[in-house]
Amino acid sequence: MNAERIKEIQKATAYPESVSVMQALLQVWHECDAEHKTALAEERAKMPSEELQRLMDSIRQWSDNQFGEGQRNPAIAYHLLKEVPELIEAFERYQKSCAGGNYDRITSEYADCFMLLLDSASHFGLNADKLIEFAHKKLEINKRRQWGEPDKNGVVEHVRNRIEGGE
Repeated sequence: MNAERIKEIQKATAYPESVSVMQALLQVWHECDAEHKTALAEERAKMPSEELQRLMDSIRQWSDNQFGEGQRNPAIAYHLLKEVPELIEAFERYQKSCAGGNYDRITSEYADCFMLLLDSASHFGLNADKLIEFAHKKLEINKRRQWGEPDKNGVVEHVRNRIEGGE
């Protein structure tokens, strides 16, 4: 529905000049628009795993073409270990710089780490839905944990007990 359609409907009523008719039509229009936006939001909520899966597939295809097919873990995880210090360094430079800057470097390092993590998961046999499912499960575990004090770098780890392993 749009403004032109509302005018057409209003003209077709018994009281086309009525303010109350126009208000009622506008209310219906807004309600329809709200329902449409809700439906779109629900569709978008379903899409992230699909979009993530497309990204995982693209990364894996490029990775396999570039470095060879097959299981390459833990090599991909070791590569991730090399990228994380670059992300930390970018943050440290960003924090030292009064003007900020370095935003592009940080986002690039995030992308490197994210792509390696997704590539490793894909080569391990996980798809986007499973990765999201496992992340939600792990988040619930973390919510139930007790957490210690930050170390010199601000890292806060959960308090480990004898029963709990290295989860």
